[in-house]
Amino acid sequence: MKNRDYKKIIEHFGEDNQLGKTLEELTELIAEVVNFSRHRANKKELTEEIADVYNVLEQLKIITGIDDDDIEFTRNYKNARTLDRMRNN
Repeated sequence: MKNRDYKKIIEHFGEDNQLGKTLEELTELIAEVVNFSRHRANKKELTEEIADVYNVLEQLKIITGIDDDDIEFTRNYKNARTLDRMRNN
């Protein structure tokens, strides 16, 4: 999906609604992760919830003005920090 498509969705439903939708989708993903951790079943449902969260996160980036470079930098920093902690334990 392209940025312009996410922008159309945000314009249609409104920023506040899509922020609420983000919370809803994150909650549904949490429930599926818990379910998966207990039963190792229903990969299809987990896949759908991951996809939903990816979509709302793309919208969240647009709403907040956070860009991919900032996210990538922060992800790399956090992963390096975790790997460093692992080496030091």
